[in-house]
Amino acid sequence: MENNKISDKLSFLGHLEELRFKIIYSIICFLVIAFLSYFYSEQILYWLIKPVKLVVFNSPADALLVRINVSMWMGLILSLPFVFYQLWSFVAIALNKKEKRAVLIIILSSLVVFVLGLFFGYLVMFPIVLDFFLSFATTWLMPLITAKSYVSFVASLVLGFGLVFQLPIIIFLLCSCGIVTADFLAQRRKYAIVIILIISAIVTPPDGLTMIIMSLPLILLYEISVILAKAFIRR
Repeated sequence: MENNKISDKLSFLGHLEELRFKIIYSIICFLVIAFLSYFYSEQILYWLIKPVKLVVFNSPADALLVRINVSMWMGLILSLPFVFYQLWSFVAIALNKKEKRAVLIIILSSLVVFVLGLFFGYLVMFPIVLDFFLSFATTWLMPLITAKSYVSFVASLVLGFGLVFQLPIIIFLLCSCGIVTADFLAQRRKYAIVIILIISAIVTPPDGLTMIIMSLPLILLYEISVILAKAFIRR
């Protein structure tokens, strides 16, 4: 009995050690990509600023800090495939062949919808939000946008859409595990809408319009998720 306990403890510690290495590899990948991205930060920043044509900085260090900020965001986004792979390789150790295939599909699907959320946030929603806010400018009330606030605004909006696009994956997993059912989600729709509004308020810049703009596609994703859950779980 004691030998079994010792063996289980060693196995548990071995898994923790493996997890530690996975986290270290992921952090190294993030730092390397962020470092390399810095050499292209000027071009990336120019591409990001094109919609407003000009931004300013009001502190001597801001020009440098905003490039570092852009590099960090690029490191985070571009390192995600490697991070997802590390996650899958760690989980796959304890799975059989069928389970490995299922987990791999889920992780790849999560990565795909995350990228779709990024593109949707930047190409579709960001121009709408930006045009709306800039439409309030007048001849005596002109925008003077700082580089730091602009990059933070773009990053939080785009990354927010990447995260909320995970909703179908989360709902599918909850239904697959039997934690909730598609009928339960359909009946609690009004509560889900309130939660979606709260999540949108947290992950978006602090204004009501952006929250509403994010919540609308999220509500649509919720409805699609319920429909897909009904179809797939029954199968």
